[in-house]
Amino acid sequence: CGPWSRKSILSWMNPPDCALIPCVHVESHVPDPPRPPRLHETEKIAMKTPASSSSWRVAHTHTPHLTPLSSPRSPPTSPMTVSAKRRRLHVPAPTKVVHCALHGNISIEPLLASVMDTHIFQRLKNLRQLGCADHVYPTARHSRFEHSLGVAHLAGRLCSKLKEAPMPLSAEPPSERDILCVKLAGLCHDLGHGPYSHTFEKLVPGFKHEAMSEQLLEGLFKGSPPLVRLSHFATGDEPLDDETDFNFVAELLRGAPPAERTARPRSKWYLYNIVANNAFGLDVDRLDYLLRDKLCAIGGDCAFSLDTIFDNAAVRIARFDDDPEPYPVIAFSQKTAPELWSVFRTRYDMFDKVGKGMGWRSGGMGTRMGWDGMGSG
Repeated sequence: CGPWSRKSILSWMNPPDCALIPCVHVESHVPDPPRPPRLHETEKIAMKTPASSSSWRVAHTHTPHLTPLSSPRSPPTSPMTVSAKRRRLHVPAPTKVVHCALHGNISIEPLLASVMDTHIFQRLKNLRQLGCADHVYPTARHSRFEHSLGVAHLAGRLCSKLKEAPMPLSAEPPSERDILCVKLAGLCHDLGHGPYSHTFEKLVPGFKHEAMSEQLLEGLFKGSPPLVRLSHFATGDEPLDDETDFNFVAELLRGAPPAERTARPRSKWYLYNIVANNAFGLDVDRLDYLLRDKLCAIGGDCAFSLDTIFDNAAVRIARFDDDPEPYPVIAFSQKTAPELWSVFRTRYDMFDKVGKGMGWRSGGMGTRMGWDGMGSG
């Protein structure tokens, strides 16, 4: 590549120490003015060789911006992400607004945004909601990530409606602290899903994503060190509690029966019907995944109206077999019956179309790799 090769350029820029460079002696030479010493610079040394009349001097090496190859270097460090810096400095994440194709704009509180920034929650982006159904329905490629955002959004909507509705005498309206905890439970309810969602539970006997979600939730808020601290967040002037509110979120995740509900008083037990409703099977988790799965896999209009269901939701006192004493639950008016029937009809239609489309009739591989877990979101 000519006289200016890479090797010659490097040797010119960084000559070896004490390299002898000849120069012609000139009588009228004016010496350079003195200058202060610099780093990585050797003193100039003049010398005279007896065998020759030519003057020789020892050239100095002045490379303040170059690092010798033999010098030790610090290992390269990967750039720290914004979320990692925020966790290290314990700085809450700002409020976010994201857009969902199903629900429109969704407001994410700082607590939820801090949870979203963790690697435990970010892994949900790689988990398909319908497992391998995209091999038959190519557009069914939505993940647990957007489903969790939708569940948190619907949980907040339903709590806000119940707060505005009249309450029975033995029931209390939800506080802003309660609403934030319910939204956090909706956001974290699917943390424990494995690869291919419910298919992983079929392939690994004994694995339950509900139990794994509780373990990951504990690692998220109770690890050493915890990735997120509840006590660093507040709703108004009321800060969250690391123990009580964590237990409340954990109970909401597993749909705790009445005998295991200790984090909230009996007057607020209707909050346990929002995320995981084990009483009659209608909760915001099922409402979101039924609409989202139909939209992404099959398309078409919404099968039922969320506004109609939420506008007619109310808190009533009821008695069930699991507890001899009555307690408040979420109920719906009689005129909402057609919409509620549409919810369960949509559930059957999705099982009939998507499930059988994956080969459930023949009992082949599609039975295990298709849309499993129709009742567990």
